[in-house]
Amino acid sequence: MKLVLLSDTHNTQPNVPNGDVLIHCGDLSNMGTFVELRDQIEWLDSLPHKNKILIAGNHDYGLEKLPMRDEVLIGTSLTYLENEGTEIEGVKFWGSPINPPFMNWAFQPPRFDWRRAIPEDVEVLITHAPPFGILDSNHIFSSIGCPNLLEAVRGLKKLRLHIFGHVHENTGTKLIDGVTFINCALGGRLNTRPIEVEI
Repeated sequence: MKLVLLSDTHNTQPNVPNGDVLIHCGDLSNMGTFVELRDQIEWLDSLPHKNKILIAGNHDYGLEKLPMRDEVLIGTSLTYLENEGTEIEGVKFWGSPINPPFMNWAFQPPRFDWRRAIPEDVEVLITHAPPFGILDSNHIFSSIGCPNLLEAVRGLKKLRLHIFGHVHENTGTKLIDGVTFINCALGGRLNTRPIEVEI
């Protein structure tokens, strides 16, 4: 199964290679307005991938609001995950838009119990936020990932991939204790390509 991974497109529409599953890890938009989200979701919907998974990011304010979320998503080919899972060809995926609190962005509850939320049998974890200390440094901070998410990930015995975005400056892949961590943030740059991986 070929996964095509991207995040943090921020109103851009880069070229996307074909594959079995397209995964977008949030920050489709800049301000999360109806027009921004509608245009980005129409673009994702037009892509030829058989399976498409989307989670929101901290910029996607409109997806926090049920009426707008339904209006832009119902009738599309996208599977939207908000602290929930889906199964594709026997592989268990689970996705969440939650981020550690910072300023007044979207999907930032004061507390979130990652260990209770994530199913123990998940194989592909999709979050917007990175786990603490893994592909999460930027030009200001050495680590802006979530410590509680890292703790939860360490307890997932069947996890194969953890895919995320949010930190534009640290796109890449890292293998740790048998789990492949992938930051697929494009940072709104059209000259960057989505990451492709086989599972």
